[in-house]
Amino acid sequence: MRSFHPWLPVHLVLTSILGACATTGRIAHTPESVATAGLNTAPIEQPVKMDADAEGYTANAFRVGPVIVAGQPTEATLQRLAKDGCTLVVNIRTPEEMNDRQRVPFDEAETLKRLNIEYVFIPLGGPNREFAYTTDATDKFAAALARHQSGPVLLHCQVGYRATHLWAAYLVRTRGMTPDEAIAIGSQMVMSPQPFDGLAGLKSEYLPVPTASN
Repeated sequence: MRSFHPWLPVHLVLTSILGACATTGRIAHTPESVATAGLNTAPIEQPVKMDADAEGYTANAFRVGPVIVAGQPTEATLQRLAKDGCTLVVNIRTPEEMNDRQRVPFDEAETLKRLNIEYVFIPLGGPNREFAYTTDATDKFAAALARHQSGPVLLHCQVGYRATHLWAAYLVRTRGMTPDEAIAIGSQMVMSPQPFDGLAGLKSEYLPVPTASN
């Protein structure tokens, strides 16, 4: 039996934040000096689903080229990533989430400092949406990738939803994909309509459709 998501994008309208780039023909967004540096030039690959439990993530893990998009890693997972050559972890959970020792029973920042892995904290969401889904977050992620030449790199949230949205938005703003192309990739991971719009600098309209199964 297969269930379909009850929301489908029916069209996407670019806002003034995304203009046409005269030199490349793609949507103008992340500065060219960032978009052409480091891992931002790595080939774009289709998501490959990983065994989240076996790999030590709370839920959902996908490898997309040198980047792992996933839920919260365990401390042991971070130690294994360090042995695998990981030099960057981008965490987009909120401070409230990360300070809750029942949910995250270790200090991620201190662990990564000890492992000599760069830690970039870009909180998104929160109970009252204190941390907005904006293009600034997407560009900070791209800037972090620009500083690194090889993976693996980890982008994570709690269960992978926010991380998937940020990855899809990055594909639009930094890698020159169309929104439809990026959504097609995000839909292979864990994606719902809302956060993508702000992160990619888009205004989207969604229509509810009946949930179906077969």
